[in-house]
This record gives sequence, C-alpha cells and structure tokens, in this order.
Amino acid sequence: MDSAEVICDPEFDAWDTLLAKNLDWRHSVSSLFDAQQSLRAVVTKCAYQYTRELFDSDLSMHDGPLLLTGHQPRVYHPGILVKNTLLERFAKRHKGLGINVIIDTDTGDGGHFYFPQYTNGQISLGQASFAAPGAETYGAQ
Repeated sequence: MDSAEVICDPEFDAWDTLLAKNLDWRHSVSSLFDAQQSLRAVVTKCAYQYTRELFDSDLSMHDGPLLLTGHQPRVYHPGILVKNTLLERFAKRHKGLGINVIIDTDTGDGGHFYFPQYTNGQISLGQASFAAPGAETYGAQ
C-alpha cells in the first residue's frame, strides 16, 4: 500500500449514489418519515448548540441531508481525521450537515495499544489498555 493511499469502504465515489438511494427511501415510507423528522430536529439542535459553544457563532438551521460518521472517543488516529475531512467535503457538495458522533465506550474494555519500551537495557513490546486512566501496563512479550 502506498503511504498516501486512503482506504474507504464504501468508496468515496459511491457516496453520491448511496445518499440518493437513502433520500428516495425515506420519502417512500411515510410512517417512518415523521419519526425521522423528529429525530432530525433533536440531532441538529444538539449539533448546533455544541458548535456554537465551540466557536461562539450563531449558525442557521437548514434542511439538507444529515450525514453522520462516528468513532469511539479514546483512540483518535489519522484515519479518523481523513474520514471527517471526507465527510465535510461530501456534506458541502450536497448542502448537508456533517456530524461526527462519538460512540461511547465507557462499558467494557476500550481495547489495547502496543508500544516499544526500553527496560534494563532490553527493547521489548509493551501493551496498555484503554479501559481506564492509569490502566495497567503489561511487561515485555
């Protein structure tokens, strides 16, 4: 893989078609449409309030498509930045609102990460858990 390559599934070029299919579907199911509009009002209100607090600006509400992506809060890596950048570009193209949802991982183990460590003149692989602040670090493997 080239270091500049971005892996995106579904491919970014397919997003236009997926959005069109989603918009067609939501208008064909009238009973779900009312529930969708109610949820949309709550989501957009929360997103705008959060953004106003961050940037101290008044944003106007609009009725373009809501485009959501998400990730857990503990591990924010360059791939997530790429995903959010693509979301912003796609939302602008379709006059939509891109929202990043933080998926709460406060129950269970948030996973582990590995790192090189140097102990007693030896290089080894250490491991730590995202489960809690100050999580136990496991020794050489």
